[in-house]
Amino acid sequence: MAILTEANRTAEFLQSEANGYRSRDVQVFDSTTNWAGAAIPAGQVYAIVGGAAVAFDGDAIDGSEVAAGILFEAVEAGGNVDRTVVVRDAEAKRYKLTADGTNSEVDAALLALGIIVRD
Repeated sequence: MAILTEANRTAEFLQSEANGYRSRDVQVFDSTTNWAGAAIPAGQVYAIVGGAAVAFDGDAIDGSEVAAGILFEAVEAGGNVDRTVVVRDAEAKRYKLTADGTNSEVDAALLALGIIVRD
């Protein structure tokens, strides 16, 4: 029997957030240029470099080491769309986040936004 791997669902990373939509915002994601045409999963930690959303990289020195939020819902490969993001006052499940960096780098970058990462 084949093994199926299910991608993160919309907001599956979210443990809690502020009342209403205070934790959320909207961000443009262009997977054709800034993500090499790849799909972007829900739970992706991202940064803003040169006005564009790019993958968070805790080891970088180009601005992508400064987290801007977490992608709430996935972006299909080749998409250029507005997506909901979590940018403040929330708790996230570590094992549901996608980020390039150590746990301490991701934790510190998100904590600066008011997002606490839980195990």
